[in-house]
Amino acid sequence: MKKVGRNDACPCGSGKKYKHCCLPLDNASGIIRLLPDPEVVEASRANGERMLTSLLENAPWGTPQYRETAQDLLNRMKDSYETSVIEKALQLWLMYSTREMPQIRKAGVMQAAIEYSIATLYGMPEVTQSHLAEKYEVSPGTISQRAQKILEAAQDAGFAVREAADPSANGEPDQLSVERAMRDLTKQLESNKFETIQEAQAYFQQLLYGKNGGSQEKE
Repeated sequence: MKKVGRNDACPCGSGKKYKHCCLPLDNASGIIRLLPDPEVVEASRANGERMLTSLLENAPWGTPQYRETAQDLLNRMKDSYETSVIEKALQLWLMYSTREMPQIRKAGVMQAAIEYSIATLYGMPEVTQSHLAEKYEVSPGTISQRAQKILEAAQDAGFAVREAADPSANGEPDQLSVERAMRDLTKQLESNKFETIQEAQAYFQQLLYGKNGGSQEKE
């Protein structure tokens, strides 16, 4: 079996590259990590792609523009992140767009802010605002402003990338509630129990917050 390369995904599951995560500690400890069986890796990759496709096709994006933003975000992130990180980024965008219903004037600002926010939640200091500003052709300042709002919404909603957060005292859903709501919603969508996207979005809001609709926010 081959050794894990510096630019491979870290085996710990952090979503970071090996060189930016466990490699220094492994070198200091004399640990050599091996890559998993290629067939297992391919099966995992295929399953991850199916999961992302299902999320794009079945989630209640609210508007075609929100879904297009999710698709473009996936395309821009797929060469730099593990599938699990991209899935969380799409879930973060779904949560934020459902909750705040933002008006999008420039999709690149929102996509850069989502990528920066998810990198922040995963603890990836190598993903900087200046790097993303160049990647998405927007200014670092606009990324900072939007990312702050997204991270505040994530905190309010109990959105986490690893362990479930404790339920908040103000009745906002924790991460486990979000995941249960997504599973329940997926089952409902697969059963074709919604006639319109508005019905699906309202149902998703009800699962999470016990109410319909969010607050209209302008970018």
